[in-house]
Amino acid sequence: MDRYLAWAIGALALQRLCYHLVYLRDVPFAVATISDGRIYERAATDLVAHAPLGTAPFYLQGFYAVQLAIPMAIGGLALALLVQLVLAATGWWVLHRAMRSMLGARPAAYGLLLALAHPPLAFYENKFLSAALTVACSIAVVAALAWAERREGPWPSVAVGTAMGLAVLARPNLLIAVPAVAVALLVLNGARGRRRSAALLGFVLGLGLSLAPMAWRNATVTGTATVFPAHGGGTSFYIGNNAQANGVWNAGGLFSGDVAREAEEFDAVNDGPVDADRMAQMGDALYARAWEDIADDPARWLWLLTRKAWLMAGNDELAQDYDVLGEREMIPWANRIAVPFGVLAGLAVLGVAVWWRQPEMRMRLWWVLGLGAATVIGNLVFFTSSQHRLPLAIPLVLLAATGVQRALTLMRDRAALRADRIAVVVAAVVCAQAMWPRTRVREPSAVHYYNLALAFDYVGEPAAAQAALERSLERNPEQPLVLLERATLRRRVGDLDGAKADLERIAAFPNVPTWAREQAAREAETVRLGFENLRLATAESAP
Repeated sequence: MDRYLAWAIGALALQRLCYHLVYLRDVPFAVATISDGRIYERAATDLVAHAPLGTAPFYLQGFYAVQLAIPMAIGGLALALLVQLVLAATGWWVLHRAMRSMLGARPAAYGLLLALAHPPLAFYENKFLSAALTVACSIAVVAALAWAERREGPWPSVAVGTAMGLAVLARPNLLIAVPAVAVALLVLNGARGRRRSAALLGFVLGLGLSLAPMAWRNATVTGTATVFPAHGGGTSFYIGNNAQANGVWNAGGLFSGDVAREAEEFDAVNDGPVDADRMAQMGDALYARAWEDIADDPARWLWLLTRKAWLMAGNDELAQDYDVLGEREMIPWANRIAVPFGVLAGLAVLGVAVWWRQPEMRMRLWWVLGLGAATVIGNLVFFTSSQHRLPLAIPLVLLAATGVQRALTLMRDRAALRADRIAVVVAAVVCAQAMWPRTRVREPSAVHYYNLALAFDYVGEPAAAQAALERSLERNPEQPLVLLERATLRRRVGDLDGAKADLERIAAFPNVPTWAREQAAREAETVRLGFENLRLATAESAP
């Protein structure tokens, strides 16, 4: 690695460190969970309070809840986020070593440079979501396979299986990559004269060792030996495939957008307690609804798959839980040095062309493309977002590391450029199409300010929370959930008239979901009691 490359990597690493430190200091999301994060916090709190298994089913991936629970037991959410950042930094060190082993020193440096300059990887490292954990587990798979290439014996295969199992726990759709990784191990061991059966046995053993504890925990707590969320992915499938779906988050009016309330919102129109069995029934019901919508209009669904692929292939960061533009408003200088998704994907195309020509590298395409395909298929089957797309960055970085080196060669060698002209054209098309905007939104969303209000309220800053709600309503004046939140906040700070006005506006809206009307009715009763108590207090104080 030459001096300039080392300086560039050091500068990007320092910039990322400063970004995380400022985020921890200035952004309330660092100590207050929203949406998916609130579900994970509840699960982690349950694990801490009823160690070591907890008492509640996992609505989302349980593995991330475990990651949060261990440091939370010592120092709360703040320590959990610090531990998450340390794990992320360790992951980049491990990935660099693995790339150095497989590709050589210079491509490994290029790969690390790309990873540090790809903004979504930094963005999700300090969010209470499972995205960064999935990236770390994907890196663990890469490192284990690099070890398996260097060392004989059963233990590297066990390590590969264990890492692959952890990746499945972090992101269930990575189960699709298991066959590709298993085949890669078989091909690797066969090419080097090793026993394929021993490698496969070690892989299966490692896979079982990593999955078995979660299956046992869930069997003990819920009676079902599963490693997947309690709803079995039914909510995500419905969100991505219902009659009103558009490729990103869209629940067709069934849910509000707050994942922490999904089960309760569903049960507002479906009787029954919200336990593991009810969550499983909810998942089954949502799968059935989505399949009915698909069967009613298969042409629309085929168009929807195309739209998901189009959205996924663009540079726009279609954030779901946290707003990229909203964070840029809070930290204007953050993540400005950027290698966008399209550039990463275009360089990866060049990397594929190089790997395909080299027998040793071609074997690696089995598992690299398998990891990438698992993420792509997950985005197509469910719905796409920058969080769901994020794990794709690891296989792309591996291929793009070689792609950078090849691109530098092509700039100097016309003969090599002619030989790779097809790959160059494909790479150029991939880069160019990604620049086409996928969304016209160029300012923070109403949902961002709503989430920011929840975070400020969580940390005890009601004035800042109310200001954020006002900005949310400026962008979407007729959102009942935001009005309901403002009514609740106004009532808590003593503004009963304002709370009553917000609730009356909600009552006047047509097509308000049942769960929202019921919650508004409960809040209206609380406000009525507040007026009654105020009237009694005034009467008692009168002379």
